[in-house]
Amino acid sequence: MKGGGLPLHTGSLIASLAYGKLAPETRDLPDAQLAIEALRALVPLVPEADRASIQQVVSNLQLAYVDAAKPE
Repeated sequence: MKGGGLPLHTGSLIASLAYGKLAPETRDLPDAQLAIEALRALVPLVPEADRASIQQVVSNLQLAYVDAAKPE
């Protein structure tokens, strides 16, 4: 992987894990929160050309977390 590819691929994996932890059948909010924070920490390490997309994923995950955390 060249020039920042590792943080980008790692971010993709973490985002997938976070979405999985927010799914109703596998919900684990503490793990989802940890994954979201880990992804946020990776944003500055991602190549600048990809940062906006990763930041958008973080925002989407944060919104999904809020929805998942609402009492039913």
